[in-house]
Amino acid sequence: MNILRCSILLLMGLLAAGKSAVAQLTFAVYSQNYTEVTSYLGRETGDYFNNMHIQYQGTSINFPQWSVSVRLLSPIVPRYATNVSGKSFPVEKISFRFTQDDNQQLTLANTGATRNYVILPPANEAMLIKHAKEPIFLQEANNTHRQSTLSFSMKIEGGKYLDQYKNTDIYSPIQYGIPVLYTLYDRNGNVLGAHRVDYTLQIGNNLTDGNLIDVEPNYSLSIGAEASNASLVFNTLRDYEEGVTATYQDAVKVNALTGYELQVKALGNELTSEHGDPLNLAILTVSLSPGSKTKIVRSLPSVKLSNIDQVVLEGDGAGDKSAQFFNLNYRAKFTREQLKQVKSGAYHISLRYLLMPK
Repeated sequence: MNILRCSILLLMGLLAAGKSAVAQLTFAVYSQNYTEVTSYLGRETGDYFNNMHIQYQGTSINFPQWSVSVRLLSPIVPRYATNVSGKSFPVEKISFRFTQDDNQQLTLANTGATRNYVILPPANEAMLIKHAKEPIFLQEANNTHRQSTLSFSMKIEGGKYLDQYKNTDIYSPIQYGIPVLYTLYDRNGNVLGAHRVDYTLQIGNNLTDGNLIDVEPNYSLSIGAEASNASLVFNTLRDYEEGVTATYQDAVKVNALTGYELQVKALGNELTSEHGDPLNLAILTVSLSPGSKTKIVRSLPSVKLSNIDQVVLEGDGAGDKSAQFFNLNYRAKFTREQLKQVKSGAYHISLRYLLMPK
């Protein structure tokens, strides 16, 4: 039995972000920059390897529901050497995870920052923080100064694939440059700040622990970082009339040697806002659809959320323990009566996913 928790954020009645005539906002990411892989198990850096610094001062600042993204600027290629495969290093093997904060105004808890790994995508950008719960806010009579630091690690995935990215010179390690851009946005997608970081990844030629990797479990369940903190946003009249959807590709990974079922349950009787306003769970629907490497599926029902366990997937085991991937789909839609009563705001609910062998 494998259990995972996810959360859903429902945003309604969004207004334009407040702007300050007398304000200064500084955004930067400071890093130790260098990491080394000496084992097939990969490597995760220390908790304070990266430090995201947000500093602001003035008499009036208000940026609610801000976001921070990370994006690769160019392919990850060797420096001054040639690797075995002749290919660029696979970006999907690199991820980031928030670890610590400095207990100032913006913390990991009150911003809603995920503690799960966020994979660096080969194209576009990945959201490290999406629609933060705590605003960048300052309302003072004097020119006040505040700052917060959020720390996060960097992980290089382990595996035999690393052999393909060693140096062709068997006597020397190889180094790769990883140029990324971190961007701070307001809730309307306007850029508030950006900072480039150039990482150096070194891979040794004599990697250890080769007999401990690439072993798939008999049963396991994992859900991607972005899908673990899903957001459904109502922006327009059409959204309220037709509902909104959010789909996360290959978000659910299942390892199952035999037949199995996946269940979902809401951890609460209703969605609630920060002001205590309730929403009926039944406005939210959850379903899965086949992703990559999907085996035989018996059923993929669409279910309305409730506080009892419901089956959203029945499948057959892969037999060889290989992973199966599914897309995770959320939908929110109001009835006419519910629309008359709903209040604007951000509503939250946590879900529990449960994998059961059969």
